[in-house]
Amino acid sequence: IRLMTDEKAEILSKCKYDGDFIFAFDNIEDKEIISKKLELWREYTKKTTKLYVFCGFDRNGKYNLDFERQDFIDLFERIKILMKNKCLPYIMRFKKYEELKHRGMYINIARWCNQPNFFLKKSLMEWIEADTQRNNESCSTNRYFKLFKSDFPDLVEKYFNLKYEED
Repeated sequence: IRLMTDEKAEILSKCKYDGDFIFAFDNIEDKEIISKKLELWREYTKKTTKLYVFCGFDRNGKYNLDFERQDFIDLFERIKILMKNKCLPYIMRFKKYEELKHRGMYINIARWCNQPNFFLKKSLMEWIEADTQRNNESCSTNRYFKLFKSDFPDLVEKYFNLKYEED
């Protein structure tokens, strides 16, 4: 998507292509260029557009709670940008996420985002509540959420009610 131009957007939007257009948004540091290019893309098409969103990877190799906090912030900020531009995130987790304290929240976020029927209709908080109600209070979704909320209540407050809004 960073390489998108008017010419490329026009050509791609006119292609006889039935699948989803898929790009990548792996680094929050690219947010300005990605936002600008998605806005350009949306001038040409309303077609379903997904972006791979890579998470759980620490370029500095310091997998700790501070890393997790920042990684979740970066992840939610990218999701927010994609929502604004009517795009679907597809969460891709680096294998090291399995070693992190909040590995379960990475799983929850991927379960929410990677199934458009959930993502398009519910905020993450609504999805967690529905999954907990469907299963029970002790289900893994709710356990992961409670652990996350105990460490990062401000992130729950700020991001868990983000919701994809239809025009």
